[in-house]
Parts: sequence; C-alpha cells; structure tokens
Amino acid sequence: RRRPPACPGRGDGRRHGRQAALGGGIAQSVHDTYNQWVDEGNLQMAWGSPNVKSWYKNSQGRVTQNWPFTLLEFWKRTQAPKQSDYILYRSELS
Repeated sequence: RRRPPACPGRGDGRRHGRQAALGGGIAQSVHDTYNQWVDEGNLQMAWGSPNVKSWYKNSQGRVTQNWPFTLLEFWKRTQAPKQSDYILYRSELS
C-alpha cells in the first residue's frame, strides 16, 4: 500500500520544497493555574492529606498522579481546548 502524501502544515512539515518545524506548548500562566487548582483539589482527598503517607506523593509531598475531581469534570475540560491557552509556532528550516 502506498502512503498518502502529508497534508500541508502537518506530518513532516514539508511544503513547497521547504521544511518547517511545527511546535507549541501551553502558556505558562495556564499551566500554573491548572496545577494549582489540581493541587488544591488533591489536598481535599485522603491521599493528599499532609498526615497521610502515600506512594502517590513525590519526595516533596506533592501528589502528582491523581485527578481529584469527577470523570464528568475531566470530560468537560477536555472536550474543547481553548486556542488562546496555547502558544503555536512554525519555524522554517530551509
């Protein structure tokens, strides 16, 4: 089977004989606000209590693996990402 050609702006970044790197990430303020919200939620759970020793906690006592909210809350938050929360860029390589 032959592979279909890459769409412009996707795949390996080739377009009109040039190469481009496509990338991005989450805005730092969005990252920090989200982590603070999850950390505060984990403190309300048994595994996040300061008096509880748990393998969920890292060496600083922070729970880094658990989602402290409902599955419905997770579903709602992942249905439609806000484009303004992300930093996207394209860099021409050649």
